[in-house]
Amino acid sequence: MENIYQNYIELDPKVLSLFPYPPSLQGLKERMAEIKDKRVSTKLCQYLKEYNSSLNCSEKTLKNIEKLQSGAKVVVTGQQCGLLGGPLYTIYKALTAVKLAGKLAIDTGEPVVPIFWVADEDHDWLEINNTTFLDREGNPKKFIIEGQGNDFPAFYREISTEDFNGLISFIQNLGFSTEYLPEIIGFLEETFDKNYSNWFAKLITKLLAGTGIVLVDSKAKVIKSEGKGIFKEMLINRDRLMEELKKTNNNILSLGYSLQNPVDYNTETNLFILKDNYRYKLKKDKEGFLIKTGEVLGEGEIIGYIDGGLISPNVFLRPVIQDVVFPTLAYVAGPGEVNYLAQIKDMYKMLTGYNLPVIYPRQSFLLIEPHVKKFLERYSLDYPHIHNLEGFKREVIHNDLWEGLERDFEGFKTDIIHRYNRLIDKISTINPQLSTLGDKNRQLIVKQIDFLQNKTYNAHKDKYQRLLQNIEKVQKNCYPYGIEQQRIVSPFYFLIKYYPVLIGKITESIQLENFKLQYIEL
Repeated sequence: MENIYQNYIELDPKVLSLFPYPPSLQGLKERMAEIKDKRVSTKLCQYLKEYNSSLNCSEKTLKNIEKLQSGAKVVVTGQQCGLLGGPLYTIYKALTAVKLAGKLAIDTGEPVVPIFWVADEDHDWLEINNTTFLDREGNPKKFIIEGQGNDFPAFYREISTEDFNGLISFIQNLGFSTEYLPEIIGFLEETFDKNYSNWFAKLITKLLAGTGIVLVDSKAKVIKSEGKGIFKEMLINRDRLMEELKKTNNNILSLGYSLQNPVDYNTETNLFILKDNYRYKLKKDKEGFLIKTGEVLGEGEIIGYIDGGLISPNVFLRPVIQDVVFPTLAYVAGPGEVNYLAQIKDMYKMLTGYNLPVIYPRQSFLLIEPHVKKFLERYSLDYPHIHNLEGFKREVIHNDLWEGLERDFEGFKTDIIHRYNRLIDKISTINPQLSTLGDKNRQLIVKQIDFLQNKTYNAHKDKYQRLLQNIEKVQKNCYPYGIEQQRIVSPFYFLIKYYPVLIGKITESIQLENFKLQYIEL
């Protein structure tokens, strides 16, 4: 089945039909015309100033908030609160938004501000309670904070001093003694906040200091207040909105794509209830609305939760709330987000009266460390070979020498079998029982030849043991645990080794029109 994201970054007309605008300058200009009269409220600007100041933001961020007060449009991205800021792609998303906002400001002559949405209402603990580094030998190592269940949003979670100290020890025990290690440890200690959400926000703010990016906390009272109308519309007109969602999803399926997020149209509400420090999915039920505790709520009770700011959107409704409070030109999205945002195009317009903003794919990078570059150069390999090192491994081991030996062994076995079969035919004329004995004897001889062949192969492979070890080290660096580097490795692994230049190199490497994987040499 075809992949929406892959076709989207290839600008396939079929998949572009699922979105109101293409990810291009022309699409962005059309979007700017559509939302020319939209602006951020005074209350939201005041909140943004207070919140970002509490994170020790830069002066450039405060100036960008002033631009919002004057009518600036925005480029938004965001991420759930992963440990240590989550994997590398969190930074790639944020820097893509910064670069895109800057380019749009130059190209249009209008102020455009980058916004980072801190998705701290997300409650999938198993996705955010861990971080992955590589040790000095290149082996992936994972640190996990144990003992906290799901249904518990990030903004309620706390990191104990014991867990924080354990994380610091984990980093120190990786075996690196770089000149930047003490600085990075100080960085983490300086920003540390026991509240999971606050620490994430402080890390992102300090890491991207000077970019002018403005952070917004999804649980903020002003967000809940300005999103009330959408929450109530979703509740009251659920059936009609589900029909619209179903129509869009059926269109996606008819084009040969699968759904990123399948939907139960009979029960889905796109809403969560915040109750007793938990986040419970709200489901439509024949008796009313049901939450996980078994409690049934009436429409009036849910409106009470909405008015009290105790309601939370799911992934389909979050972009709607985001764009109700911000004049969003573009949302910088990862692959999964591109896939599910295609599903909400029509529901979004029914709720807001506007089109979805431009969905702009985040930049995608593979960071190339010096030992990886050296390996590639030594064997005259280019970057794409990194993605098929198993093939290179087979190519090296199954060289002309081994292929010749393999042919010799196989030919020898075939010859032995033919000769033995002729011999068995002859001896069976003397005594038919000798045929059975001959078969067993032939099998033993072939088994011994196979044994010798395997021993020879292993000896041949041992000649390339160092090469195989180097291949494995490169694989672990670029695909730890078999997962893309950008989707699992913490940026702080690279900051320990390349702190002064890392963020700058990533920023300089961003090519906004290039949505394919790019390579950055460190």
